[in-house]
Amino acid sequence: MIIHGIQIMEGMTENKWKMAKLIGLPVIKPFENAKIKITGSGFVPKTDTQGKSVFLAVDVDYAEKLVSTSAFVPNKDYKVVTGLDEETFETIVVELVPTEPNLKKHFEDCLKG
Repeated sequence: MIIHGIQIMEGMTENKWKMAKLIGLPVIKPFENAKIKITGSGFVPKTDTQGKSVFLAVDVDYAEKLVSTSAFVPNKDYKVVTGLDEETFETIVVELVPTEPNLKKHFEDCLKG
C-alpha cells in the first residue's frame, strides 16, 4: 500500500483525546482465480459505499514515533500490519513495514533509539 501521510489529531478542550490515521491507497496487484483475472497499474481508491474516503486508524504512540523520528517517508510502499485496539476493540495499524530495501534501512536507523 502506498502511504501518503500520517495524520495525528488531539482534542485541546477539557475532553482530552488523541487519534491517528494513515492516508494511503493500495497498489493494484495482479490477481487471478477460476472466475476472474485482474491486471492493471496504479492505485485502488479507498472509499466506502457512499464514496467517502476511508482512512486506516493507526496506534497513536506508533504514529507519533514514526513522525518524530522522521522514519516515515510519504508516498512509499509499505506492508500494513494490523492489530486490535484493546480500548475500542477496533482494528488498527500497529506497524508499517517498508517494502524497499533503502527505506527498510532508513526505518531501522531512525527507530533504533
